[in-house]
Parts: sequence; structure tokens; C-alpha cells
Amino acid sequence: MVEDNLRKICLKALKNSFPTLQVVDMIILPTYRHDEIKNDWVKDSYTFFIQLKKNENGVDTVMDVTNFLKSLFGFECCVDFL
Repeated sequence: MVEDNLRKICLKALKNSFPTLQVVDMIILPTYRHDEIKNDWVKDSYTFFIQLKKNENGVDTVMDVTNFLKSLFGFECCVDFL
């Protein structure tokens, strides 16, 4: 459920901020951290893995998109162009 909402927000943000890019594939995975007190792994955050395709010749770079998404969500983002 949370992943679906994150996906919708991410797609809308990318469409508005980078209209020349098309999302080919997106996977949102939860990340975990080890809790020393509980001695167990607990859900921590999310990571985005996104493949993009340029519809037109633009100046958008992987770092532009990565930095934008990191500033928007605060999550780790792995962006790649096809």
C-alpha cells in the first residue's frame, strides 16, 4: 500500500519536473536496519530503482533525477537511463 502511494507520487513528480523522460521500470523496495535493543532487523525506509528513457534529446542527467528524488523523498534512489 505504501509502495503504491510512493509510486504514484514519484511518477507524478517525474512527469512534472522531467517531461522528456519516460519511466520504463520502477521497483520500490523496503530497507531494514538492525535494532541493537531488539536484536532484530526492523523496517527502516525505502529504496527506489528506476529505469528511464529519454523521449527527446535533453540535458537531464542521472544525477539531476537522483538528486531531485532524494530531495523529494529522502530515500536512496538508483536511477539509470536506457
